[in-house]
Amino acid sequence: MFHSCCRNNAPVIVYYPYFGYVGYKPYFTPSCCPVCSMPYNLCTCSNETLMMIPEDLAVDTAISTRDTFVGGIEDVNLTLEYMSDGGTPGTRTVTITITSGGGTTVWKETNIADGYHVKDDFASIQPGANVKIEVADCKARLRWCETICC
Repeated sequence: MFHSCCRNNAPVIVYYPYFGYVGYKPYFTPSCCPVCSMPYNLCTCSNETLMMIPEDLAVDTAISTRDTFVGGIEDVNLTLEYMSDGGTPGTRTVTITITSGGGTTVWKETNIADGYHVKDDFASIQPGANVKIEVADCKARLRWCETICC
């Protein structure tokens, strides 16, 4: 039985006039186990178990700057949630600084309106990258999931 996301890895039966019916797999889908064709998170053939660990970095007006590094064995996607915490729209700012491989990327939002905001279209970042979040007159939480091997 093949999982729906791995249907491209399902055997294909082809009839050849001199050889009869022959089954083969046209190509390998990387998100699936090559042995059982199940997605890696449902695969039971491997001794290696992968886990997704949610991580976050929260700041507010009391603690306005925090930083950490991204771990795990795969690239991660960041999601930033932020909202006002006093002040006027002209004084509210959120700054994300990502340092990886000798380069630095900075994203900054100023004049934050009242209400809840989400930004999740950051480029993926590699394990080992340093992430720093700074706020003024608002609160923010940066989230991501790290894949680890158990």
